[in-house]
Amino acid sequence: VGGLHAASGTLGAAATSVRLGILAIVFRSVDLPEQYDLASFVLWLRANGCLAEVRAAVEAAGRSWDQEVADFLVSPVMHQAIASHFPGWTTPVSDISQALLDRFRHREEVSNDEMVTAIRAALTRNGQFPRTLIAIDEVQQFIDESAERALAVQEAIEECCKRFGASLLVVGTGQAAMGGSTQLRKIRARFPIEVQL
Repeated sequence: VGGLHAASGTLGAAATSVRLGILAIVFRSVDLPEQYDLASFVLWLRANGCLAEVRAAVEAAGRSWDQEVADFLVSPVMHQAIASHFPGWTTPVSDISQALLDRFRHREEVSNDEMVTAIRAALTRNGQFPRTLIAIDEVQQFIDESAERALAVQEAIEECCKRFGASLLVVGTGQAAMGGSTQLRKIRARFPIEVQL
């Protein structure tokens, strides 16, 4: 069995994508950058077995790993580390920026499949997906009276439940009971167990 894992956070009132908001919570829980393109880049290095080597090379150059990841499209130090340590890499250092841009563009939205794939990639260790709890705080405040946001939350949670089954549990919190607003009542079926505090 893949063990246990917990992730928590808010979607943020200004969030434009529920799926990216959920991914930011998951990414943060495993010390990945919250931004989808940056986390995808780090996960790509890990999946190709060279994350430790690339990171060591960046840090050996006296650079901050987090800062170089944030600047990975334009960082000559990162590009040299990739050229030196990525298995079978053949792209010249001068062309790495474009190759990375083509693969890891900044995204304003992701599909359900991309969300599920990213959750699985971020949390799976040694081929095992852990029993996972995702606690989304202030869901009520995020939804407010927006039918569009309520539907987006419902669809994302349904997709997670469908794809991960009993391996993933999502808890949503709010200031009022699930029946406290019209929009919350619409997604009540996604959160069948209510706990009043």
